[in-house]
Amino acid sequence: VPQAPPPPDPRRVWTADEAGVTAPVPVKQEIPRMPAAAACQARAGRLLELIIDEQGRGISITLRASIHPIYDPLLVAAARQWRYTPAQVAGVAVKFRKLVQVSVAPRS
Repeated sequence: VPQAPPPPDPRRVWTADEAGVTAPVPVKQEIPRMPAAAACQARAGRLLELIIDEQGRGISITLRASIHPIYDPLLVAAARQWRYTPAQVAGVAVKFRKLVQVSVAPRS
């Protein structure tokens, strides 16, 4: 009788590049709008790196490069509220490193 593979290491953080990983799916991922006062100086197309835990919450949030000093804390605060269906390996929820491309628009 074949044995089931061992469960995934709970300390490991998985990525989309690895075989057998089902990536997390956003349930709530709202990106705040750019304040008009900062829009003309904002740098678009920046990456936000998240470590998503087994419950689908961001436990580590890092902005790889500043978008704008006024906007950066708004984005990180919003990302703390994001929720995902957790990533899975062999049917078991696992931690996952996700990169989110952030494109912002000024308030209208």
